Amino acid sequence: QNIHHHRQANELGRRFEILKGVFHQETLRKPPHRLKLGSPDNTDLHHGSANVIVVRAAVLPKAMVDDMQYEKIKVDPLNPKIGAEISGVNLAEPLGNQTFGEIHSALMTHQVIFFRDQELTLDQHKAFGRSFGELHIHPAAPGPEGHPEILVIHADENSKHVAGNGWHTDVSADKEPPMGSILHLHEVPKVGGDTMFASMYAAYDALSDRMKEFLGGLSALHESEHVHSRGYVS
Repeated sequence: QNIHHHRQANELGRRFEILKGVFHQETLRKPPHRLKLGSPDNTDLHHGSANVIVVRAAVLPKAMVDDMQYEKIKVDPLNPKIGAEISGVNLAEPLGNQTFGEIHSALMTHQVIFFRDQELTLDQHKAFGRSFGELHIHPAAPGPEGHPEILVIHADENSKHVAGNGWHTDVSADKEPPMGSILHLHEVPKVGGDTMFASMYAAYDALSDRMKEFLGGLSALHESEHVHSRGYVS
């Protein structure tokens, strides 16, 4: 699992769209877990970069050593624990089986993957999400007309509240929480406002055996009314 944190920008606005869905891949866990299409061991999304696509998996088999030989895409790890940048692919076009398989493998390995300079319409955004599985609709945030699967987030210097301005994993109070998110960034500040990601696998692995044993017998109750009642738009 990974968690992420949308840091507030003080100058220019910040707008991105999140697509949510469900992975039905047999290579993942059974039953399928939802994908939301919105520590020292972390990765940040470099500021000042618009038209960046970010795919993050919140629940997936533990990351593997990336020993795959990629032929259709180029994968550059950003951090030893989490995150990789992918180039050599246009997400606005239909993906062949091998290309998608390599993207899927990179996501399973690195937990968060970034694609720069991607121009996508909402329909193309959703088509890419459907490559992974059925799309999910956020329980408390309506999407643009005709696109209930899309969650639009906007914040600027006048915003009283910024969605995600703290470490979290998305919609964890759902009965079947999203497995991940696909974010499309349109406008970002030149400085600040980074979305940061942290690997909970790495955090868990760093715990002592005694602490792992202690945590193994515990469960947590997730609720979201205190967050979702405020909405996502300033």
